[in-house]
Parts: sequence; structure tokens; C-alpha cells
Amino acid sequence: RTADTLARYRAEWSALRPKLDADIEANRKVSCELEIRDAAGKPVPNAKIAIRQKRHAFGFGCGAPSLGGLGERDAAYEAALVETFNLLPTSSDRCPPTDRTVAFCRDNRLRAEEQELRSEDVSLRHRCISANPREGLGKECLAARELLASFDGPDGAGEPTCIPEVTVASIGPAGLDGEALQAEIVENLYRLLFGRRNVKGIIWKSLSDGAASKNEVDRFGGLLRDDLTRKPAYGLLQKLIKETWMTSLNLETDEDGRLSFRGFRGDYEIEIPDLDGIRKLHCIPFTLSTDRSKPAVVTIPRP
Repeated sequence: RTADTLARYRAEWSALRPKLDADIEANRKVSCELEIRDAAGKPVPNAKIAIRQKRHAFGFGCGAPSLGGLGERDAAYEAALVETFNLLPTSSDRCPPTDRTVAFCRDNRLRAEEQELRSEDVSLRHRCISANPREGLGKECLAARELLASFDGPDGAGEPTCIPEVTVASIGPAGLDGEALQAEIVENLYRLLFGRRNVKGIIWKSLSDGAASKNEVDRFGGLLRDDLTRKPAYGLLQKLIKETWMTSLNLETDEDGRLSFRGFRGDYEIEIPDLDGIRKLHCIPFTLSTDRSKPAVVTIPRP
């Protein structure tokens, strides 16, 4: 029975995968045309340009209730936050006192945002998504088409919101690897949520397991184990956020000094060598937020 349920779950999500990837392409990327000019204002043809995304506009957040409270283990905990996420919630139940969270975010170029946890009588896109695979894979928050309908149907209307809390326990039905199943579910959920136009961020509830919790989802719902070793779900999520959904391109300008690309919204650096190609590499920041009707001009500074 467990094998049949898992097979149905995988078949449903597999069938939707092309749509989810297409939604990400359509809703999270924008088109951009750049015109590279030298310090005298002349277009630079046939220049080799590197486009490197540095930060996402989309909020990939994580609760950090143990931030600053683990003694000699603080460094490992903090590294796991900084290496993958760009946002920490400041609500008191998921992070330490606001001043500490804000200071940590400032020092590490993360965003600190207050996130409202809403009651269960609102549409799913405003609520927490909490799943215990041991209790079954057919629940609303794990059923692909029901979850998709809650965002793309009438209940999904309105301004983009941040999903305030997502957690999936790393436990599963007997005979299944709970951590591997957690990683599989996390990938499915994030692919679906990241592609929705009415979602602007996703907050994972808690970075590490809560060993003292009586609730199974909280006790096993971290991306790190209680000893702060990283679960497969952490590595998978890091790869999605920092590699799969990060734009990194090597391009060349045309005869008019122009180049075009599509990239994920966020902050970028353009790496441009000096015109002699030897002396210096210029790193010029820019932000990609909307489709551009006209080329954005990027000027190489004077030596």
C-alpha cells in the first residue's frame, strides 16, 4: 500500500514537472538587453562579458530560533544560513530577539523581515505548509494538483505574498528513507511555489531539528539534524537556490556593442575586461527586475 501511494505521488508530480519548470521560466525570469560602451561613450563590439547573479529578488528565508545560542556550534549554524538563504523572519517564535537577528542580517547581507502567521481559515497560499510524510502523501499540501489550484485558482488572487512557514518532517512510512523522502518533497514544493506569480518568498520554518519538541514535524522538520549535520534536503535546496535558479552566463557583444539574455530577477555583476583584455577586470553592479523595453547602457570606467 505504501509503495502504491508513493508511486501515485511521484506520478502526479512528474506529470506536472514540465509545467512547473515553464512557470519558473515565465514568472521568475525577465529579458534584458545591455549596451556596453567605453569611457568615451562608444559601443564596444565583440567584447567577452560575464553575467553573474549575486542575489535573488525572491525571498528564500529560514527560521533560525537557535541563532547565537549554540556556543561553539554557532559557526556551523550561521554558515548554513548564509550559504543558502537571503532572508530571516523576525517573529519572536522563530528567531532570537529582533536586534540580534537584524544585526546578523546586516553583517551578512541578508534581509530581516517580519512575517505574519495567519489562521487556518484563509487560503492555502497565506498559511503554513506543514507535512508529516509518515501520515501519508495524499494531504492537500502534498497533492500537486490541489496545491496548484489553491494558488492559480480564485483563492490565489491578490498581491504576492510570502509563504510564512514551510516544513516537511524527515520521517516516512515504514520501509522508506525519511530523509530522502523529505528531500524529494521539498524539491517538489519549492518548484511549485517558486513558479507562482502570487508568491514573493518562501520561509522554511526552522533550520535544524527540534529535539525537545513533542510534535513530530517540528522534531524532525529541520534541514539540519540536531547535531547540525546537513540533511539531503539542505543540499538539494542549496543547489536549486544557488545553482539551478541562479543566472551565470558568458556572452559576447555584437557589432553594436549589445547583448541580450534572460535571467532571474535580482542583483548582478557584469564582469568586463579592459579593452586590452589584460590589465583589469571591471565588475559593474546592476539590478534585473523587469523586462526592459530599451537597452540598458553599461559604461566601462576610465582606467
